[in-house]
Amino acid sequence: IVVVAPMEDTPAWRAGVKSGDRILKINGESTKGLSLVEAVAKMRGKKGSPISLSLGRDGSEKPVEVKLARETIKIQSVR
Repeated sequence: IVVVAPMEDTPAWRAGVKSGDRILKINGESTKGLSLVEAVAKMRGKKGSPISLSLGRDGSEKPVEVKLARETIKIQSVR
């Protein structure tokens, strides 16, 4: 699962998730073999509940660990 571009003003964007980051784990569970739909389902949850992501990032030897709180994400169709 590769981040194309984090949406501006979302928890991931504020936590420093970058384009090209690879989501390796969601709450400690590997994403290997998961479809995008399955990974998104694991990332969704009750507003305010915590989530942790382990990210593979070019230039970083170890996974980047990110902790954030879930929010309702409003998608803009036009920017």
